[in-house]
Amino acid sequence: MAEPRPSDFPDEFWPDEATGRWKNLGVLGSGGLAVVYLAQDMKGSRGRVALKVLRAAAQPVHAYELHREALWSLTRLHCSTHSKFDSAGSQLFVRYLEDHTGFGRLGEEDGRQMNFEQRRRYLEADSFDWSALAAQKVVQRPYVVMEHLPGQMLWDLVSVRARANKKLQPLSEEETRQILLQLTKAAARLKGTF
Repeated sequence: MAEPRPSDFPDEFWPDEATGRWKNLGVLGSGGLAVVYLAQDMKGSRGRVALKVLRAAAQPVHAYELHREALWSLTRLHCSTHSKFDSAGSQLFVRYLEDHTGFGRLGEEDGRQMNFEQRRRYLEADSFDWSALAAQKVVQRPYVVMEHLPGQMLWDLVSVRARANKKLQPLSEEETRQILLQLTKAAARLKGTF
């Protein structure tokens, strides 16, 4: 009898059946609407990646928000041909590699061809009816593929939990100052680019 397949991991690789693309290597983190997995691309050349997968309870608007993040990275933040590309600024943020939200890159909405900003304003308007998209079921389990940057979460370094862990030393005042300085610089570089 075949092992039951988890419903929250997309396009899982099953070696016995030679199906699927991503080998689940574990959970990197989770939030209210999404889980981030470490995965290995078993059929392509991506290697180890992070998959940000929306939870089953997420709504189409959340899939759109995930799409918007990916599209911003793919077409603006990490796109060296874009007029506002900033090499130093782009290095501060994880690179999105693929969008599997079902929204596609850019296109037609309501019979009108729209660019990124027009489409964003259209879909983010207070009057937009997301129930129409809910009926279409954009994709069963929306997700994006991001580069995997190994490391430790900042939260773990500065939280009470991390300080109680004897393996981790609390951040010194200088380390804290450097982290805050880098965050401030990143925010200043992005000012006016959204």
